[in-house]
Amino acid sequence: MDFKYTIKEVAPRIFYLKFKSLYDMGMLFLRYQEYYESINPDFKGKYFKIFDYMKWYIEYYKQDSFTYPSDFIGYNIPSSIIASAMPYAVDRNDYDEEMLNIYLKISLDKSSHFYLIAGADKDTYNHELAHGLYYVNNEYKKTMDKLIAKLPKGIKHGLFRKLKKMYAVEVIQDEIQSYMATGLTDSLESIKGIEDHRQEFIKVFNSYSKRNRSKKANKS
Repeated sequence: MDFKYTIKEVAPRIFYLKFKSLYDMGMLFLRYQEYYESINPDFKGKYFKIFDYMKWYIEYYKQDSFTYPSDFIGYNIPSSIIASAMPYAVDRNDYDEEMLNIYLKISLDKSSHFYLIAGADKDTYNHELAHGLYYVNNEYKKTMDKLIAKLPKGIKHGLFRKLKKMYAVEVIQDEIQSYMATGLTDSLESIKGIEDHRQEFIKVFNSYSKRNRSKKANKS
């Protein structure tokens, strides 16, 4: 298959993949994103077949077809997830082969400890970049964790209650900092008083995201 995308290191050890096709972007990340943070325990941290996931997704969301690649326009995964999930992909396909190529190229050229992000627009890119910073930059993570700890209990509980419907519990802290820093969904905006506490998160993200602007993109 001929995949059309570019790779750019947008911050140290954070690599942004920009795609021409939403379908290719979604299918490339699907196995690894759901292994990382699926709300379904049958898939999170498990080795599963893509068709089994597709069947569950259609049934769970009561759809007539598999719309995952158009339902999600942003993705983020640490390199450790690729290394863990890849060897047991018994139904490995062209997308897995391409993900392996990406993993090996970055590991050989840069570092085996990195973060991949993808997004269809600027807002989504920023959201995924916040995840990358939280994973690779300890200073950023500690700062954001302190801001989350300072949030009023009502806001924290509201965020947790709404986000656990969308993400595995283990990544909710990360999701909180990312949404607070880069933009809320309609559901999160309904939490009373939440906008009053976003500016500190935004300031931290803007500061870190502007550091170490990187290099030219490599085309694939």
